[in-house]
Amino acid sequence: MKPVLILSLGVRGGTVIYAQEVIDRLSIEKTVIVPFGSLVKTPRHNYKWIAHRNVYEFFIYSFTLLPLYMISLFCDLTVNKYSSIYLPYFHYWNIFFVFIFKLFNKKVITTIHDGCIGDKNQNNFKGKIVDYLKEKSIYSSDELIFLSEYVKNEFQKRYGRKDDCHVIPLGLIIPEGLRQVSRNHNPLPNILFFGQITRSKGVENLIHACLKIATEKYNKLVIVGKHFYPLDIDRNIYSSSKIVFIDNYVPENEISKFFNEADILVLPYTIATQSGVVSIGVSACIPMVCTKVGGLKDQLVPDAEAIFVNSDSESIKEGILALIDNKELYESISLNLKRKHTSLDWNNIAKSIENVILSTTE
Repeated sequence: MKPVLILSLGVRGGTVIYAQEVIDRLSIEKTVIVPFGSLVKTPRHNYKWIAHRNVYEFFIYSFTLLPLYMISLFCDLTVNKYSSIYLPYFHYWNIFFVFIFKLFNKKVITTIHDGCIGDKNQNNFKGKIVDYLKEKSIYSSDELIFLSEYVKNEFQKRYGRKDDCHVIPLGLIIPEGLRQVSRNHNPLPNILFFGQITRSKGVENLIHACLKIATEKYNKLVIVGKHFYPLDIDRNIYSSSKIVFIDNYVPENEISKFFNEADILVLPYTIATQSGVVSIGVSACIPMVCTKVGGLKDQLVPDAEAIFVNSDSESIKEGILALIDNKELYESISLNLKRKHTSLDWNNIAKSIENVILSTTE
């Protein structure tokens, strides 16, 4: 069998970590290309390409380097160098490489992390371009891998495509230094929100929920993640000692610090597919309060592995208080999360993806 080409050209984020975990465990013949200057650990690879890290570089490299990469792949495919291409997540350049492989009647396998549903990228121009590129790349793929039944079902309802769709769950994301032991109840807990802050994340509802909780019931709320819009909150909240904002991208080697110091993780999303933050939470055995949206219930069993609530601030408050006030519930959930580790082993997940890839080349 000819090698499978695998492109992982992102430089940051959970999807790049996902790719590294999967690719390093694939036993098939493969050629892996990664970018220079990645901010997170990259898979073992054969080649490095220069890829964009910001909007300026995107426009420069798309008109200079991308054509050279396409010509190189075209030449490789004229001598039948690759059997297929696997794209482990969305990248702006994916569609161009998909086009080259389809030109040679080669199979394309793509992992879909959000199924083109969600914010629709706040309906701005950049967002419309992203959605267009995603949809074109998905339409042209021969095999689609989803991380949850919810995303697969939403995708099929939207696009009508039924065949060649596979559900292979997200494995455990384990940042360097993360404590992976069941937790003891802390009567004065630290509450954590972690992730990019877009309108669908419901951060205002979480803040208002914590403001309704008596200050002596918790130590502090820490909100970690780059803001993509101004939060609709009282400006005085930013100076509160009970609510801490870290408005920045967090380097991979610093992620574990926030989870190790937290006692309760809250996902107050108003729209969601599945979440890489949940995966880190499971790895850390940290009890979570999650809203009843999207595919979060595909990742966690309600009541046994997380507290599920509606997305309004009052419901989020009650979910947090359930974990603060009930030591037995808190420690039971943490222990169940520890037991969940075996079922989310990356070796099993990589084997399932490998079987999908092999099925396209036989």
